[in-house]
Amino acid sequence: MYRCLMDDRAGVRAARRKGLAVTGTIGIPEEAARQGQLDFLDAFARLRQTNFYCLQMIVDRLLAKYAKEKS
Repeated sequence: MYRCLMDDRAGVRAARRKGLAVTGTIGIPEEAARQGQLDFLDAFARLRQTNFYCLQMIVDRLLAKYAKEKS
């Protein structure tokens, strides 16, 4: 399945109205981690060193999920 990478909320809504599957920037390392291709916490730490922005509630949920899996 193809996905459209987009973080702009209006763009996401428009893409979904057209029937496109959409993922945000954080969805890329999350999917790779689910497939066992990388360590999400390490990838997220590197991502945070950029100008990356994500809603704090999403960050908290993902960090808790992967921290729990790691322990």
